[in-house]
Amino acid sequence: MKTVSSLLFLMAVSVWAQSSVVFTWTHNPLNAGTWPACSRFVTTMCQTGYTLSDVTTASAPVVISSTIAESALTYTLTPLPSAGAHIYDLVINGRGRSGNAVQSAPATVTVTVPVKTVSPPTGFAATALSPSVVFAGVDDRNPTLPASNTKVTALCLTCLHP
Repeated sequence: MKTVSSLLFLMAVSVWAQSSVVFTWTHNPLNAGTWPACSRFVTTMCQTGYTLSDVTTASAPVVISSTIAESALTYTLTPLPSAGAHIYDLVINGRGRSGNAVQSAPATVTVTVPVKTVSPPTGFAATALSPSVVFAGVDDRNPTLPASNTKVTALCLTCLHP
């Protein structure tokens, strides 16, 4: 089985304030004449798209997307992966001379996602107020409740003392 020969320029960007990783690449000029995009009329020796995989753990690669269009030159991964180094592979998918699926060698990029820590707020305080209850409204059906915004120091449904 032949593979699509390619050299892709692959770059991934992850910045402190970002919430995603943006991958960019260019088409390999070596493929332009011999590996056009597959279509209804071109069904062999053609490119069908790209597959992006997270290969950080080589023994357990994770396919991020296998349906990136052949014409695409970017892919955005959202949400931002966990902090630390991540390794990604991008391959070209295609159809060989017999129409069977073929794949290029991978273009590989490493992305280091920074640790995002946020400082706690400043000036956070609490103040204890008098032991009273403030009612925000009165239930017209129960006139025994105090009027709106009245402070009550004792409130009971059944009081034990007069």
